Amino acid sequence: MRFLFSILIKNHVFIVFLFLFIFCLSLIFKLNPYHENISFNLITNFFHNTHSAKKNYLNYFSLNKENKKLIQELLNLKNEKLDLIENNELLKSIIKNEKANFIFSDDLDKRYKYIHARVEKNNWALQKNIILLNKGKVDGIEKLDEVSNENGAIGEVTKVTNHFCEVTTLLHLETDIFATIKKNGKQTGKGQLTWDGKSNKYAQLEIGIDQRVNIGDSVFNKTEVYIGKIDKINPKTSSKGQKIEVLLGVNFQNIQEVFILKDKLQDELIEFRQ
Repeated sequence: MRFLFSILIKNHVFIVFLFLFIFCLSLIFKLNPYHENISFNLITNFFHNTHSAKKNYLNYFSLNKENKKLIQELLNLKNEKLDLIENNELLKSIIKNEKANFIFSDDLDKRYKYIHARVEKNNWALQKNIILLNKGKVDGIEKLDEVSNENGAIGEVTKVTNHFCEVTTLLHLETDIFATIKKNGKQTGKGQLTWDGKSNKYAQLEIGIDQRVNIGDSVFNKTEVYIGKIDKINPKTSSKGQKIEVLLGVNFQNIQEVFILKDKLQDELIEFRQ
């Protein structure tokens, strides 16, 4: 208390001035409707802006939480889709071999599984585009694992550390992958997908001269992940093949969340690629 009294006594002139200043302002606002209206508007705007800022702050964290929830739901749906595809293949095999007494169980060994990851770095403007993800060896990530998002194929893992992995995307001058063309679920063509380094929206697909494809046909990679659609069919430049412009499904400028496709048989496949 003594300390408080000493502060009041030491600053009594300023405190009296401040009190009189506020008192005079209140008289001005009360006796003058114009000033009273201005003060009311200022106070109202202040509280409205404060409330709006608080609401936006709360909405941001609410949306962030909702976004994580949606990503998890999407991850579950993608894994369920893989399970359905594998079960469908098993059913076809069973029917073909007439093993009617086969019973499905939850402990079936699944070959494929999706793992969610977040992009740490993306240099999409370079001609050898690499993105860095926050998943690595401790999460089971290996070289050649495919990476995609909800819009389509992105690339494949080419370097892995304990907690991170590097992905070579389709926007890379060394891109050379097998792709199939489909229309209404039926394959209409196939070829090699490359990138000429000119546009981050288009890749090039070279197909045989005898293949009949149309603008709008969909292009998929080897694991049936969507790559894009045919946007332009270039004039035939040789007797062996022709090049097609493929409009990519992924916007490589704005990749934030991705899904890594784990293949339990990847090690065996690597042996054949060496």
